[in-house]
Amino acid sequence: MSSARFLRTLLLIGAATMLGITQSAYAFDFGYTVGGDGACNFSTIQAAVAAAVISGENRINIATNRTYTAQAIAINNQNLTLIGGYQNCANLIAPSANTTIDGTGNGTHSVIAITGTSNVVLENLTIAGGHLGSSQTGGAIYFGGSGPLTLTSSTVPNHSSNFGGGIHVN
Repeated sequence: MSSARFLRTLLLIGAATMLGITQSAYAFDFGYTVGGDGACNFSTIQAAVAAAVISGENRINIATNRTYTAQAIAINNQNLTLIGGYQNCANLIAPSANTTIDGTGNGTHSVIAITGTSNVVLENLTIAGGHLGSSQTGGAIYFGGSGPLTLTSSTVPNHSSNFGGGIHVN
C-alpha cells in the first residue's frame, strides 16, 4: 500500500470516528495476527489458518515475539498470505525481519503442507527444520495441490527428504 493511500485510510478512520460512524466500515483490515502478546488473535499459526475463511483472500501476520517450533501447518483449499517479521501484533505497519517457522519435533510432517486448490504467499519467513524420512517428500514445503505458491523475502535452508528436501511440488 502506498504511503498516500495509507494516509487517506487513516484520515477516513479519524473522520468516521469524529462523525460517530462505525469504524469497521472504514478500518484497514490487517487480517489474522499470530504471536506472543495480548494484541494477537492467535498464539499458533495453525489456529489462524484454521480460522481463515475458505473463500476470499486471507492475510495472516506473524510476529517474531514467539518461538514457532514443531510446526506442521496444513493449508487446504485456501487463499492465504502468511507474512512474518512483525515485532508484535500491535505494530503491523512494516515487517523488520523474518519470522522463523521450525518443523523440528513435529514428527514426520512437512513444515508447511499445501493441498487442494490454494493460492499461497509466504513472505518474510524462514522455514527451518524440515527433515523427513527416506520415503517422504517436501521437508520444508509440500505442495500437492493446484494454484500458485509465491515466496517473497523468504528462505528455505538445509532441509532433507526423499524428494524435494526444501520444496516438493506434486
